[in-house]
Amino acid sequence: MSLSLAPRMSTFFGLLFIVGTASTTQTQQPVLLTTLINSNRIEEARRLSSVNRSIALEYESYSGFLTVNKQYNSNTFFWYFPVRNKPKDSTPWIIWLQGGPGASSLAGLFDEIGPFSYNKKNDTIEEREWTWLKGYSMLFIDNPVGAGFSFTDSNDGFVKNMDECASDLYTALKQFLIIFPELRTAPLYIAGESYAGRYIPPFAMKLAEQDLNIGTFEVNLQGIIMGNPVVDRYSVANYTSTFQQWGLIDTQGAMSVKSLQDQYIKAILDGDASAAYDLRDQLLYKLTKITLQNQFFNVLKSNKDLTLSEFAAYLQKSTVKEALHVGDTDFSFINTTVDLELKSDFLTDIGGTVTKLLEHCKVLIYCGQLDLTAPCVQSAQYRRRYWQWNKKELFLRAPRRPWLHKNVVAGYTKSGGGFTEVLVKGAGHLVPIDKPEELYELISWFVSSRELLPSSDFDSASEYVPDLDKSYFSSTSPSAESALGPQLVGLIISIIINFILVISIVVASVYFLRRRREIAAYFYNNVDETSISQSFNMT
Repeated sequence: MSLSLAPRMSTFFGLLFIVGTASTTQTQQPVLLTTLINSNRIEEARRLSSVNRSIALEYESYSGFLTVNKQYNSNTFFWYFPVRNKPKDSTPWIIWLQGGPGASSLAGLFDEIGPFSYNKKNDTIEEREWTWLKGYSMLFIDNPVGAGFSFTDSNDGFVKNMDECASDLYTALKQFLIIFPELRTAPLYIAGESYAGRYIPPFAMKLAEQDLNIGTFEVNLQGIIMGNPVVDRYSVANYTSTFQQWGLIDTQGAMSVKSLQDQYIKAILDGDASAAYDLRDQLLYKLTKITLQNQFFNVLKSNKDLTLSEFAAYLQKSTVKEALHVGDTDFSFINTTVDLELKSDFLTDIGGTVTKLLEHCKVLIYCGQLDLTAPCVQSAQYRRRYWQWNKKELFLRAPRRPWLHKNVVAGYTKSGGGFTEVLVKGAGHLVPIDKPEELYELISWFVSSRELLPSSDFDSASEYVPDLDKSYFSSTSPSAESALGPQLVGLIISIIINFILVISIVVASVYFLRRRREIAAYFYNNVDETSISQSFNMT
């Protein structure tokens, strides 16, 4: 099934618009590892979670369910792949969370960074060359509850905000590390894309500070990695500007959606989450009708280029479900109920959590240049202006350098004060699909704290990297300027300048006329009647 656009656009950010379910007539029960953990049967839990290697190209892996809310029987599904031929206790490991909200993280496994991909034509799985498992252990978690194989017995079990989401992830990871204690000392990085930019910071912050109510545990958090993240709504509010800059609409097109665009911005500034949620859907739907741009992940691609849910067919196989210990649990590629339950959280700004987290660990944000959902330039400008942390000035003064991959410019990097920002050329919203080799190099560089290969020509040109004036980025809260975007702000500034110019001309004209009268009066007062009569006589 390829990606398609629908009027209900609330699932826009992340892997969206498709609800794929895989069901089976099995009567087997899912393996709930929490029961074994609570009974101190840890070795049994580890043994039962082992996945039959025949369904995973002989890769060692483990999967199962961890209960995160006993009251509602809410259970989180995971699939873990230990790194090969490296010590597990010291080799970095990465937790991957998908966007959506409500998309399965198995999309990341099968479609983006896992050790294998699904071939629909042959109904088989195949090795992925640039899997992140080449260098790191990988843990894929279906989050929040309701996504993928994760399930709950009650609507009250769905999370309503990012705090609840972070608590569920924290609870799951605490149990996971009891089964796999060798990972406690290994450097941990939490990664994800799109709407996962809202999951990751609160989860990482909870790990950094530890939650006494849930229970503390040892974990070696080193950083977070977010691809084209949706951290807030202000920075990406002006979709009209983004579509116009890409040439998808012209001035008339912008005028046709102006009312919806203005209403959406107003709802954001008013803090009306419900109205903003609905207005964004209406705005994007109308932009789609005008442009026939039926997917927003990559401005150069169409629906036929995206086959994000095809792997669900593999998960339908009884042998696969048995190997994954999911019993008769249904699989949701993307669960729209998860999205709807998070509606009240739509406008929550996670940026403050990211900047707070920068005091604890390093942060990488990479952005695909061709993305329409979370445009790189708008997001970067917003971060420079409104994010505040102790070492921000180091980031602002750092040069933005071209990054070379195999002697070709792969993107642009800017790093300082614990924060690294990278634009990936030629990629869209799903960078691991568009630029897998380049992204693997980027991740390896970030995790190992090495430098990407810069352009030697650029390095010698110091005039390309003047210092920025920190006062220019001193604002501490978003305003209409950040939400409206540079185009409308520029128009407002232009009107103000022209108004000042008109006033100046009027003042100058009044001054000129007054001065002219004064000069005339002066000459008149200094000419007597005799000289006037003489002049007349001369004529």
